[in-house]
Order: sequence, then structure tokens, then C-alpha cells
Amino acid sequence: MRQTRLLGVVRVPGIKRLLSFALIAELPNGMTALAIVLRVTQAGGSYARAGLIGGVGALGIGISAPIWSRLIDRRGQTLVLVPTAVAVTASAFVLAVLPPRGAILPLLLASLAMGLTQPPAMVSARTLWPKVVHDPLLLETTYSVESSMNELIFIVGPLLAIIVNAAFGPVAAVAGSGLLAGIGALGLATSHASRRTHGRRETQRSRGALHSAAVRLLVVTVFMMVIAFASIDVSTVAAARRDSGNGAAGVLIAVWGIGSMIGGLVFGARSWAGRRSTKIVVFVTGITALTAALVPLSNLLALGAVLFVGGLMYAPCFSCINQAVQRSAIAGAATESFAWVATGALVGAAIGSTAGGYAVTDSGFAAGYAVSTASLVVAMLVVFAGRRSLRAGDQETDAEEAPLPTAAPA
Repeated sequence: MRQTRLLGVVRVPGIKRLLSFALIAELPNGMTALAIVLRVTQAGGSYARAGLIGGVGALGIGISAPIWSRLIDRRGQTLVLVPTAVAVTASAFVLAVLPPRGAILPLLLASLAMGLTQPPAMVSARTLWPKVVHDPLLLETTYSVESSMNELIFIVGPLLAIIVNAAFGPVAAVAGSGLLAGIGALGLATSHASRRTHGRRETQRSRGALHSAAVRLLVVTVFMMVIAFASIDVSTVAAARRDSGNGAAGVLIAVWGIGSMIGGLVFGARSWAGRRSTKIVVFVTGITALTAALVPLSNLLALGAVLFVGGLMYAPCFSCINQAVQRSAIAGAATESFAWVATGALVGAAIGSTAGGYAVTDSGFAAGYAVSTASLVVAMLVVFAGRRSLRAGDQETDAEEAPLPTAAPA
């Protein structure tokens, strides 16, 4: 049964192209920040300078993602994905060739431009799943597969930045990040499914994505969860460095990500009884409990074991959240809904890294895990309090456009 469900997704016409190019377009999310750090620090610049440049780019993504996505909902994917693919590549090339220790304003502007023109590829792909996957069971599996693949972004992305830097230098690493974003977006935009999305041009009765109570609740939930995950990241690095250095840190983070990948694939391989809203509550509660278990631990093996078990719930949780967003979105605002969730995650990552960093600096890595636990407790309370709104996502809606023919070419 497991093999049948997973193979069934792969065999859906056009799905491999959509998944592949969406992943390529999103790889810079795990690559660009490290590439900028390598570019600046290898030229003798400070980590603070590199962090500021990368942070401005992340801010640009947070600002532009809902705007681009709303435009997609109104005018279709081609109008947005093609120009942003060209623009993000050009911006990355400019950022790559600017002197890393020269005047900081041009570097900040180039990084901001790269963030502002980042194509909303993954959120665009998510709105296409119901249009190309018509079997409800396979659709659930598709969301799980996509959530598992997202873990590759933060495993393969940094590794790719290091490899390109070692082989061709830091200029190529920064430029390559933008090039991948452009290639992925163009590959997605030229697919049959993407070209068939024309948006809803009528605007008299159109409303923004945040008019949906369920979408607002999920944005807040993801925001609090990602604060926790970012703080876990910082705390785990600090715990590993205390005993074994960067190598152990990489292993622990990889184990965490691998756990999530496995959990997503297992979750998508079969049907699970119960409401989707209930599953979200259960997963968030379980993740909270396992994160709290990290606070008293100091042994790296024990930390790795708990991170792995907790990671098993991450991709299934986000698979359910993405399905709930899809089915709770206001008509004509699905892409924007996903973009707001992504923006919440982006802002949460920035806050979590900062809060976790301060906590670890002042009181040690256990304090960083405590920050993560507190944030997840808030997320848990939010989903408990708003579970009635989440139940709207348990039912199929007519919010999406008519599905595409199953035999459509990629």
C-alpha cells in the first residue's frame, strides 16, 4: 500500500516536473544566506556585516511574497514567475560581483532586490496540486511528499553552497543561488499546469487571504512554530560545539531533517483516521512535548535521538497545515494564503534565531531550548483555541479553479 501511494504520486502526469522545479527554485532559501557569509568573511569582512546583508534579503522576501502571490491569484502565474525569475538572477549576479568589503549600501540594495524579486515558486506549486492530482488520497500523499522534500532545501542548500564555494569560489556561490531560483521558476512557469492558471480578474468581490479566520490562525501557528525551530537550530549548534565542534552540529541538524523527511514519507504513504484539524492539534502538541524534553539534556546522543523522534512529526504536521490552507483559502486567494504562511515562517525564523542566540549567549543552550518550548506552547494554545476555525479545512471546498485534464503534458 505504501509503495502504491508514493508511486501513484510519481506517476501523475506533470507532477515530477512541478516538484522538481519547485524544489530547485526553493534551494536558495537554504543556500543564499550561507553563500553571502562565505563571500563576505572570506574577503575579511565580519559575520555581523554578512548577517546584515543576508537579513535585508530575507526582509525583502517577507515584504514581496504576499504581493507577488496576490498578483498571481489575480493574473496567473506566468505574469509573475517569468519576470521575477529574470530579476532575481540579475540581482544575485550584481550582489556576487560587488566588493564584499566596499560600501555597504550597494550590497544592501542588491540583497534587498534579490529578496524582493524572489519568485514565489513553492507557494505557486502548492496551488497546482489539486489541479493535477485528482485522487483525494494521492493528493494527501502529494502534500506529504512536498513537505518531506522541503527538508532537502535546508540540507542540500547549505551543502551546495559549500561545494560551489570550494570548487568555483564565493562569487559563484552567490550568483548560483540566484541562478537556481530563476531556473526553477522558469521551469515551473513553462509547465502546462502553471500556464493554465489565469487568475481571477474580477476584483469587485475579491478579498484578501487574511479574511479567512483559518488562514489567520495558521499563519500565527506557523510563525510561533518556526520561532521554535530556529531557536532549536541555534541551541543545537551551541550544544554540539561545546563538546565536539561544527562536525557534530552538522550531524545533529541532519538527523533532525532526516527524521522529518522519513515522517513525511511514512505519513503520506497511507491514510490516517481522524479529522485533519485534530491531526494538526496532535502534531503540534507532540512536537511541543518533545521539544520540552530537550531542555534538561546535555548528552549529544540523547539530543540526537529526541531531535530525530520530534522531526518525525514535522513534515506530517506541515503537510496537514498546507492542506488546511488550501481548503480554507478564500476563493481566488489560495496563492496569497500560502504566501502569508511562508512570510510568517520567514519572520519567525529571524525572530527565533535572534531570541535563541541571546538566550544561548546569556544562559547556555538549555535556555535556547526553553525559548523554543515556550514558543511551541503558544502555538499549541493557538490551535486549541482556534480548532473550530480549522475544521473548515476538513471539508473539500469549491474555492479552487476547475482541475486540469489528467492526461495534460508537463
